[in-house]
Amino acid sequence: MKTVLAFGAHPDDIEWRISGTLLRLSKRGYKIYIKDLTRGEKATLGTPKEREKEAMKAAKILKAERKILDFGDRNIKVDKKGKSVIQQIIKKYKPDIIFPLVIGIDILTTKIQENY
Repeated sequence: MKTVLAFGAHPDDIEWRISGTLLRLSKRGYKIYIKDLTRGEKATLGTPKEREKEAMKAAKILKAERKILDFGDRNIKVDKKGKSVIQQIIKKYKPDIIFPLVIGIDILTTKIQENY
């Protein structure tokens, strides 16, 4: 089975940007994995608990496995720890397609893939 790994900074980033694409891929048989790097605790719309509930509901619709990590909102860094976490996720899922949505993660994912 082909796999897709999508990264978002906050629990609603995936829905705002690529939910239609993920739904289409899911319907075509791809296994979808979503990793939100923060709980969105500094957001002005909704609490982290509300956002998590909405994110999990969206994951169900997308038939995706979703996990919210805890890098800390506005604290995502391209450092040794951040690279290691992302690299472990990529190695675990061995995705056919990666959607890196945040500029920092875009850079991080590219650097990790160079060494993958």
